Amino acid sequence: MSQDNLQNFPVPNPDNAPAGPTGNQRQLSAEESALASSNNSGEWFHLQVTYTDGGKTATGYITQYMGGAMYWDSYIIITDTPQTKFKSDSGAWLSDANQVTYKNAPFYLCVTAGPRYWVYLSNHYTDVKWWVAEGKLYNNYADGPAGCVPQDPPFYNRQLWVCFNAGNALSNCKMIPA
Repeated sequence: MSQDNLQNFPVPNPDNAPAGPTGNQRQLSAEESALASSNNSGEWFHLQVTYTDGGKTATGYITQYMGGAMYWDSYIIITDTPQTKFKSDSGAWLSDANQVTYKNAPFYLCVTAGPRYWVYLSNHYTDVKWWVAEGKLYNNYADGPAGCVPQDPPFYNRQLWVCFNAGNALSNCKMIPA
């Protein structure tokens, strides 16, 4: 998909509230299971990624959207500086976010139902397993590695929304000690 075609890709919207993944978890291979369970368990980290936006490649960090628009504050975007920390809890990634849309912590990295699998923080769904392999970010619900979709939402400035099954693939994903 070309960068220009991504401009009309819909951002997450309140009509598709983050209700968690649906369907069956993907059966992990032995290698994927080992990677998910060995993700610096118990140690806080920032997730650094390389992304492409407007034909330019840059490095950024996976973080909680903090734009003040209540619904979108649970979603994950890419920023220039590390802001949100994660740590592995039996393969699920716990965040250091203390408030998301007026819900109480703890918040885990999660994905919405397909087909796009937007990445967000949930205090209910804790069974999504995450891992980094060969510089790509994966989970046990969506097929393939994570990507990002650039958008100019109607409420704030341009953001790079993290999702699966769409957008430009993220690469060089690294867990940087926080």
